[in-house]
Amino acid sequence: MLNELLGGTIIESDTNQNGTYIKYSDGTLICCKNIAFSSIAITQDTGNVLYTSADLDMGSYPYTFVSKPTLNASKVRNYAGFIYNISQETQDFSKIGTVKFGCGRGWSSSAWGVDIIAIGRWK
Repeated sequence: MLNELLGGTIIESDTNQNGTYIKYSDGTLICCKNIAFSSIAITQDTGNVLYTSADLDMGSYPYTFVSKPTLNASKVRNYAGFIYNISQETQDFSKIGTVKFGCGRGWSSSAWGVDIIAIGRWK
């Protein structure tokens, strides 16, 4: 029963430089990645009380999807800010896209991180 809820039998799983992936027999693909950024400037004034970083490339998925996956991202490592935007324009079957961080005041540098989980199809 649990295998049916999770997409059938796991037929392959691996970890590479881009994260971890799990392929299921029904075609479901789950990719996970932890992305660390260091010395990020949060200095772009949006004209209000909000400051943002530049767009930061999150690299590639650990396995290529056959169509654009559903992406969930959570900010880690810095408790004062938030994920301001994840660009849909730069995301595709193999690229995660770009992220922009935000906070209520400008920071000259800080360590930020993003944990992503993407769910889609490998066949």
